[in-house]
Amino acid sequence: MIFNKPFMWIMLTGSSMISVSSSSWFGIWIGLEINLIAFIPMMKSKSKESSNSMLTYFLPQSLGSMILLFTVLISSINMFPPNMMSDLINIVMTISILIKLGLPPFHLWLPKMMNSMNWESCMWLMTWQKVAPLTAMFQLTEKSSITSMIAIMSTIMGSLGGINQTSMRTMMGYSSITHTGWMLMMSKLSYNWMLYLLIYSTITLLIMNQFKKMNIMFMNQILSLKKSDSIIILSSILSMGGLPPFIGFIPKWMVIQNSINSNEMMTITMMSIMSLMTLFFYLKMISPIILMSNSSLKTMNYKLSMWPMLLSSMTLPALIVLM
Repeated sequence: MIFNKPFMWIMLTGSSMISVSSSSWFGIWIGLEINLIAFIPMMKSKSKESSNSMLTYFLPQSLGSMILLFTVLISSINMFPPNMMSDLINIVMTISILIKLGLPPFHLWLPKMMNSMNWESCMWLMTWQKVAPLTAMFQLTEKSSITSMIAIMSTIMGSLGGINQTSMRTMMGYSSITHTGWMLMMSKLSYNWMLYLLIYSTITLLIMNQFKKMNIMFMNQILSLKKSDSIIILSSILSMGGLPPFIGFIPKWMVIQNSINSNEMMTITMMSIMSLMTLFFYLKMISPIILMSNSSLKTMNYKLSMWPMLLSSMTLPALIVLM
């Protein structure tokens, strides 16, 4: 397959902007379709598994697009009572977006596909590819009564699914499911879900860039990391786990605060408990680094890792601003 990669990048970003800026569901659907067409060629690599990942991505995305288009067309036909039609349309649209995002109970394709992709494609899938579907989901969260249930299911499935994994790509896939659930809860309570996505994307790109640079695919390969790289991954993964005082704690703290103000106590309690399970397999990822001898840790080159460390752990100024 021969394609112009910069042109595909332009199509990828432009299609997401079409969905974000569209005022109609038909425009959102067009943006999602262009995004699908642009992303599939970018998944092509020298690996024999790339064709399998392309097909795995195409099938659920096509199914979600068909359901979304069918729902948009049906909504223009007044065949049912208004109240009944509105609830039905919202539920079916929510299902179509859940399929596209890879959220429970339609999440099984996402970790499987990520395990057969290269790190560059995983970066796009876990960051930019969430913008358009989450924007569409934001249009439904205020009207949907099942958003809290979806958020709880996402944190449960994402937390439990990543515990017994050894593949870094699969674990990052389940991590993506967990964080997307937190983003959905944030979109229901506040307009600041884009801030959550921005912080999450920054940390994810930092971690995956290190994995790509060191060609790390499985947990046992972390032992081969250089001393200057291990501290970057250590701080970034702890930040992704939402452990204070790292910067990844800020968006989760915002969700918890807004949930308490909105009397969503049961939901946020369940999500917080499952975050501890997520932190468990994050710690399993970095356990070889933690178990390094103190003498080797003292001799690390902190100059090389200064900026990533500042990016992932300096949260005090941000906390002061948010308060």
